Amino acid sequence: MSEMLQGLPDSLISMASDNVLVAITRAKPFVVEMGMQHCALLIPLALGKLSVTDHRGSRLCHSRCPFTMTFLPPGSHVKVRQTAAIEHIYISVATSHLKDLRLYSLYNQKGHTRPVIGYSDPDIPMTAQSLRRHMLAPHYTGPIYLEALASVLLTHAVTAIDQQGDKDCLPRRLSDDTLKQIIEQIDNRLGDGISIRDLAAEVNMPLFTFTRLFKTTTGQSPYQYILERRIGLARRLLSHSELSLAGVAYSSGFASQSHMTDIFRQKLGITPGSYRRGFNK
Repeated sequence: MSEMLQGLPDSLISMASDNVLVAITRAKPFVVEMGMQHCALLIPLALGKLSVTDHRGSRLCHSRCPFTMTFLPPGSHVKVRQTAAIEHIYISVATSHLKDLRLYSLYNQKGHTRPVIGYSDPDIPMTAQSLRRHMLAPHYTGPIYLEALASVLLTHAVTAIDQQGDKDCLPRRLSDDTLKQIIEQIDNRLGDGISIRDLAAEVNMPLFTFTRLFKTTTGQSPYQYILERRIGLARRLLSHSELSLAGVAYSSGFASQSHMTDIFRQKLGITPGSYRRGFNK
């Protein structure tokens, strides 16, 4: 199984059975070339960036959260980039073993199975952490347990590919450039009536897709994010300007002074007037 580690950086630890190799790596950046006899799973343990070239030469980039899983089919090329050395769990599996497990959707005979980037599932962190813990334990439990945990993660890859169907690999998050563009639009138009539908159109996305990807990327819905930015702007104006409360509300994009007061009470537990008086003491 040594060929499974070709192109992989020095690993902290690696273990192999007849069909599966699991390694914990820590490096920046690194490149992995997948041969036609193996596929792989890559699970980051911290935030990083991933660049994958598929069988057609298409380049797919993604900013990954910890414990999101990337499936690399036979013949793919992966480049991992991050600003700091972080740990990855790398699992390489012989394609013959996929057939033994009847996981046919992971290995298309025509070689057209697409990479799946940044797939998330609540069970992945627990399984990946268990795999790491047992590999680093003084008394390793053996190749059967190794293959069992790897097989659990492989079934998640099957789910991801089945959901993907015949479509290109669907993005799980907004790209850095797209997110930057959206934030600039929001900040430039806080005093106006910002339409989430208009923001989606700005980046050529359906409203539902935009809302889903925005929340996945930022942890907040577009509405929640815009509201927090408006509160932040209002706080700055209350602290550093002589605008009336109504003027602050208008400049921050609230529907009215009473609307701003209600939001301040809900989010900060204080009225805008009290906030200004407290700051000026």
